Amino acid sequence: MVFKMNSIIRKTLLLALFVALSLPPITLSQKRVGGRPVISGLWNTRAVKCAAGGLAIKVKGGYKAADLASTFGKFHSRIKQDFDDLGWGWIEFPDRVDVMSVISDLQKNGAVGTVEPNFIGEIHLLPNDPYFSGTSPATFPYQWALRNTGQVPPGGTIGADIDATDAWNLATGSSNV
Repeated sequence: MVFKMNSIIRKTLLLALFVALSLPPITLSQKRVGGRPVISGLWNTRAVKCAAGGLAIKVKGGYKAADLASTFGKFHSRIKQDFDDLGWGWIEFPDRVDVMSVISDLQKNGAVGTVEPNFIGEIHLLPNDPYFSGTSPATFPYQWALRNTGQVPPGGTIGADIDATDAWNLATGSSNV
């Protein structure tokens, strides 16, 4: 009986390992936006985060979406939003397809003016107070209690603060207070 249980456990573990290794890495991503996995990549020499499976495309004047048909077919993409009078349209393709590869291919097509991924942005509500932002070394240490990055002077300790920057991203207060 013990041998039979060990055999079942071993087979189950092997099956689970096979399934995990056969899935594309993007499906294992935990962060999702609008149901799509969030991926990181280089776009125009900048590190960016974007949602998988879609791109905004602007075709050059005189060209139509049909001029991109070969590239669309290569990546199993389809036009989700028709190209407007300015030449902008939206395509979608399977999440498993690498967004940066599609961008690279589209940029080689003479009909394409611009290609942009579906960027993921984050809002940070930091004050423009020079005593907080440290526009010069002389002003940086004054607000160490709000955000302590180990400033010198006064010889701060990283994280020994009230986490004001985290709170500002949640609420900014009220003019009624």
